[in-house]
Amino acid sequence: MCLCTEEHHSNCFPLDHQLSFICEDNVYCENGGTCLQDRPMCFYSILCVCNDCFFGDRCQFYAKGIGLTLDDLLRYEIRPNSTLNDQSLVVKLSATFIMIIFLIGLINGFLSYLVFHNRDSRKVGSGIYLRLSSIISILIVTMLIIKFWFITYTYTNPLINRNILRIGCLVLEPLLRLFLNMSNWLNTCVAIERAISVLQGINFNKKRSRCIARWVCCLLPFIILGSMTYELINRDLFDDHEEQRVWCVLRYSQSIERYTTIVQYFHFVVPFSINLFSALYIIVNIARQRTATRTKFNYRQQLLNQINEHKQLIISSIVLAILLFPRFLISLLSTCVKASRNPWLYLSGYFLSFFPSSFIFVIFVLPSTFYKKQFKQSIITLRQRFMRMMRQ
Repeated sequence: MCLCTEEHHSNCFPLDHQLSFICEDNVYCENGGTCLQDRPMCFYSILCVCNDCFFGDRCQFYAKGIGLTLDDLLRYEIRPNSTLNDQSLVVKLSATFIMIIFLIGLINGFLSYLVFHNRDSRKVGSGIYLRLSSIISILIVTMLIIKFWFITYTYTNPLINRNILRIGCLVLEPLLRLFLNMSNWLNTCVAIERAISVLQGINFNKKRSRCIARWVCCLLPFIILGSMTYELINRDLFDDHEEQRVWCVLRYSQSIERYTTIVQYFHFVVPFSINLFSALYIIVNIARQRTATRTKFNYRQQLLNQINEHKQLIISSIVLAILLFPRFLISLLSTCVKASRNPWLYLSGYFLSFFPSSFIFVIFVLPSTFYKKQFKQSIITLRQRFMRMMRQ
């Protein structure tokens, strides 16, 4: 008899209709998995039929929507001992999308760095946040492409040295998650500072904002790493003897699983909620202030004027929220993940989450008249330096 999954994987053993194959003591399978053995006594083989939320030879691993990694999405899509040309369409298109994201992110990150490396762009703390965010965006797309090709190469070549697999497992995914969370919170810091500057008006202290920004940029990586301690401790390799592969997985109890879900939602939802509400607060508050001082226009006209004048704030916040909403929606609709049933759904949500980092120049610089002027000035300065080098 063969037990097949919807992912077209099977476990087979000889069937005798007179016998019961359910284990007497279900101590082998975890998390409610059904234990089956080839014979009642002195069995040679044993297997577990897992519930939808779990996988592994003993149903010991849990797949959660909000914490999807590239390993989870491509685990059963990559064919071992095969070249890229022989891989499935999912793998080929994933490689194409990642290369495109990498090129776009690299260009956007470099152009953004040119803008915020200019001292005039860093007269307040938001310029410092955005300069670091430009560097982080380049690191994110770089780690993404390294992660993809590492997974592809190691899954297609099962004889890779185990120490290399362990280093990749312990380093690549935590670093990628660290950079993504840092990007989210840096954008949030920009939104918070802009809201504070509107609240304080002429009393806003630029020097103090720069000092706070430097402290935040130094402390933020350690705070995020502290919230990810569980991942650094519980991430390890798992030998799947049935599939004859080695997976990178997280091993933790259900109580820790709840904590990880809360942390991941916190890093995902809170930054962009603050970003959006801060932009709305800036526009509404300025409109109220000007309505009180100028009686020529009513509140509605002032509100429309402020939306037009500060469109770079609301545009960047709305674009960020829209780009991250698909992955958030997918994580809410699917408490358990069977990514190989809907690979395009989960991959599209996963790749969309990298768009804010890849399009940082488009999101923050192009909508702003001031930042566009700084960009033009940076290009002129760069061109003059190049001409001087050529003359020498």
